[in-house]
Amino acid sequence: FVRPMSATRSRTKEAAAAAAAHADAPEIARETPPGTPASESDINGGVQMEDVLSQYLRQQVDKIRKDLTDQIDFRLHNLVDDFTAILNSQEERPKALRPVPTAGPVRQGKVFVPRESRLTEMFQLPEFQTIYNIFIVVLIILSLQTLYLDISEKPLIEALNFELMTRSFGQVGVTATIWTCMFLQTLLVFPLFTFWANRRLGVTLLSVFSYIAYMLTIFCWPCAAALHYALPPASAFIVGCEQLRLMMKIHSFVRENVPAVTYKLRLKHTTSIDMKALGLDFGTYVYFLFAPTLIYRSQYPRTPKIRWNVVVENFTHVVASLFYTYYIFERYCVPEFLHTGVDSSTKEPDYFKLKSLLSATFLSMVPGTVVMLLAFFAILHSWLNAFAEMMRFADRQFYKDWWNCKSFATYYRTWNVVVHDWLYTYIYQDARSLGGIFKSKNTSMLTVFFVSAILHEYVIILGMRFFYPVLLVMFGGFGVVFIYFTRNQTSWLYNVFMWLMLFFGTGLLMCLYSHEWFARKNMYICPEDGCAIFMWPPASFSRPWKWD
Repeated sequence: FVRPMSATRSRTKEAAAAAAAHADAPEIARETPPGTPASESDINGGVQMEDVLSQYLRQQVDKIRKDLTDQIDFRLHNLVDDFTAILNSQEERPKALRPVPTAGPVRQGKVFVPRESRLTEMFQLPEFQTIYNIFIVVLIILSLQTLYLDISEKPLIEALNFELMTRSFGQVGVTATIWTCMFLQTLLVFPLFTFWANRRLGVTLLSVFSYIAYMLTIFCWPCAAALHYALPPASAFIVGCEQLRLMMKIHSFVRENVPAVTYKLRLKHTTSIDMKALGLDFGTYVYFLFAPTLIYRSQYPRTPKIRWNVVVENFTHVVASLFYTYYIFERYCVPEFLHTGVDSSTKEPDYFKLKSLLSATFLSMVPGTVVMLLAFFAILHSWLNAFAEMMRFADRQFYKDWWNCKSFATYYRTWNVVVHDWLYTYIYQDARSLGGIFKSKNTSMLTVFFVSAILHEYVIILGMRFFYPVLLVMFGGFGVVFIYFTRNQTSWLYNVFMWLMLFFGTGLLMCLYSHEWFARKNMYICPEDGCAIFMWPPASFSRPWKWD
């Protein structure tokens, strides 16, 4: 398979070289009719024109040859890598990816194969490296602009303390303690599961309720701790995201191993259960907790070694993205919403202005979209690739080329492949296996959207400390409608529509959440007050509105 493609590549290069040689060859002189006088200036002008045309054609052919060769090399490289990865995964497939002989029928799930992230491949092309360089330049300009404005308005020491960032990531000790306790409780799942399997308890009503109670404890107490200690937004977001990540990993571990254990228990000749034969090992479980995936397997494809320069580079991207986001909020968000609900000169309570809100929505579209892209690059690319490199985790398809999507259904599947795989495996497939109304694909899909929207809203509530269901309505409402509106569409106009809705949606989210945050702050609503979280109506509607 590889040799014919290599031959095709060489033939393409030879054809391009022949075209270039043809462009360099002198044109066949055209005969002039006999008796036609030809002046010396006409002859010189004709020769110069031929030289100019020959040089122009040679430049164009060289350019086409270079572009064609780059594109063919890039496409063939990806195709050969994917095909080789599939062949390797079939020939040297780990035990975890093969059907377990003693565990009965194995449910179909995600197959892990060695592959790089999409942006890692794209950055190998000079054109995309230039886009990366442009973002670096914009970051430098934003840094210099913010530093200059802060120094001109504040003393030098205050200008360099990054107050907004340090305040958002405050109470590091409390956050680390909560995470450590959550991780220890997650580790406790393995000995409890081993005890359940060795005692041959089976899937009983008591075991199901015990599992639900255990999941509720790991859900409730971190949330209560974050509210009790009034963690600032970024720290609370970290607690919420890590809490959900660990809970999803616990469910994957239990869901993948319970069928194998129960099948083993049903065998009459079975007197004991060999946990390692079923792929159950404490070291593997700990590896899974740090691996950048939410689907449990006893083995994953691994890279030969750790490239520490790649780890440092990706963590540098994360830090740079944090500062990038800080500068955007400091320059474009805080000044716009700082005086929400109060008069900027007298600091007295004032009307909410609808005209200002609409203007702020449009002004927030570009900064909001940039923040969304930074979050994608920092978390789904840089952070996950850094951990994948440290864990030698070879399957790095954490996302696909969602930016080329023409339908929202494809966008939801490719934006975050890690979470999508979990939702598809343990919500969509398990819901359809229940039968009844969940047998319908639409019902199971709506169930996935409902669960995903609730989880997103929970993280927002924990971080912002108020219930303002903008994301819930947009994600669980308009997001579902757009799936049916853009289904099976292939025109490039639908990609424009998708990006238009992303710009509008991120701008609206940034505007409304910032408006509510500063409205509560200017109304002196205490963030430690738990009842204030579910205050209704929200602070944005607690005062009269007027147009201007």
